Amino acid sequence: DHAAPTGAPARQRVSNYDLSRRNMTLVFVARINNYPILFGDLLISSALEPTEPVSIPTVGHVSGKNETYSFYVSGLCQKLSILRPHIALGWAGSKFHAQGLFRYLRQTLPIEQCTADEILAIMKDSPYFDDEELEIVGASRHGDVVTHFSKGGYIAVGGQDGEIRAAGSGVDALWRTLSNISDIMTLQGNPADIDLAFGLCIMLSSALLGQETLASGNLPAFFGGGFEMIASSKGEFFKIGDITYLFWGIDPYSPSSLGLYDTFITSQYVDEYMFIRAITVNMTSSTRALHITRDETYLVAPAESNVINVSHTPPLDFATRHIANYVVVPLGNVSTVMTMCKLNCPKEDRVRIARVDGGFLLEVPSALKAEIEGVVRSKFPEAMK
Repeated sequence: DHAAPTGAPARQRVSNYDLSRRNMTLVFVARINNYPILFGDLLISSALEPTEPVSIPTVGHVSGKNETYSFYVSGLCQKLSILRPHIALGWAGSKFHAQGLFRYLRQTLPIEQCTADEILAIMKDSPYFDDEELEIVGASRHGDVVTHFSKGGYIAVGGQDGEIRAAGSGVDALWRTLSNISDIMTLQGNPADIDLAFGLCIMLSSALLGQETLASGNLPAFFGGGFEMIASSKGEFFKIGDITYLFWGIDPYSPSSLGLYDTFITSQYVDEYMFIRAITVNMTSSTRALHITRDETYLVAPAESNVINVSHTPPLDFATRHIANYVVVPLGNVSTVMTMCKLNCPKEDRVRIARVDGGFLLEVPSALKAEIEGVVRSKFPEAMK
């Protein structure tokens, strides 16, 4: 069992969860600082080898069968849906069954608020609801009461933040990460409770994306590729978008300041569609211009959508409202990581990529870099001398 860092429920009771048949995913619902949060990855897999090349934002092209699970990475799909302003669900398992179930629910769920038991009863009437094929986590608002519920999966109860319900092959990684985030912090003075709640989730996604981008960390367990989050405000659920991810490291041979790794990721929503832009660069030392070696934009649709006629693609210029930072700190022969985020940034504090002669220039606000360096210096003075 793990002690619970701030925002992480203690694992005091574990439901019966058949570890031999985990679905290839990570979804969970929890209450953080009294706010309901849903979190889900984007990766989907198949027993059939893809007929076309598959690329994901963190590492680009992926190929080959995972011998442990005998599956292939086959693409990206949203696993969280807001079916009504007061109902949000996440799924793990068969995309075919999720697509059918969520389409059924969009047509049959009442417009007015309903309880978790009523939602589950409606789900069970769908021909696509199959305990062997799907695990569901969700949250519903009925009056002023928000209820978490699940069908299948893994439940942990306890800690100051109550209950967390999770499903999928990423459950172990979730608990490992939550048990190590007591030093993660939000770079923002006196944030509101709701900012702390989804700030924690942004930092969790930063930690998992950083592991994946720099070391393919999650992919052997068949979850990742990107993450999305649902929070609640003014009685309605909404998806948290407009996030830029930066990955930082310290040169152990010249530990005086932070430097950026060569991959940057940003995500935004247009209507129900999620767009992710990932670029990989190399830098010309003489001009500091970035030569982009990979620049891909991914459209990630909900499970219930056939796509895809999207009126426009957002600019995805990295000048987003939230900036998540994954920082690798070398300590002798080992490294530790921290993740931090800056929420609701004014425009002057946002990251930009500008076109210049010879390539592109990444503009990271000096105040942001100094803020991160200050945190690292205070917590790991031996790493930055």
